[in-house]
Amino acid sequence: MAIDNIYNFGIAVIIIAMILIIASLAIPFAGFLYKRWKGLALGCVLQPVSCFIIVVAAVFISEAYSDRQEENMRRQAMVTLKGEEPDSVGYQTAYWYLKPDEECYFEIPDKDEDKIFDVVRLDSVTLTVEDRIVVTLDTCQQKATATDWGKPVEIVGINWDALKAYLGKNK
Repeated sequence: MAIDNIYNFGIAVIIIAMILIIASLAIPFAGFLYKRWKGLALGCVLQPVSCFIIVVAAVFISEAYSDRQEENMRRQAMVTLKGEEPDSVGYQTAYWYLKPDEECYFEIPDKDEDKIFDVVRLDSVTLTVEDRIVVTLDTCQQKATATDWGKPVEIVGINWDALKAYLGKNK
């Protein structure tokens, strides 16, 4: 799943950062070998600075990769739905991105909550997510309806070309 790839990349970045931090312990020793006590003192100052730079770079790289992956998932959507999810305070705006690879990327932007669900094709014109989101399609007239537990859900966008290709390959 795509979310797992994001987390796996984050773990890899953290491990590489830890290796670099451990390797940075050699800076004071190298300074001592080249300049004796002055080199050791300079190395002791440079080592925490290099650790800080490594940690900041790891955080930025991991965040940038995560944002890019999420944007790619949004861009790949053949159907984008907007609805509401119950919350402890009230309701939050939620988005469902149905993709041709039979995955649905779900996000609540305010809570920074992301999940991946399976898209199941019920028949030639109906898709469902989690047995609660049902999308009925009419490709000839390019019309669609979506419901969440029977209540209408706003369809934000449909990529009809990707949708027709998806429906055509899965007959």
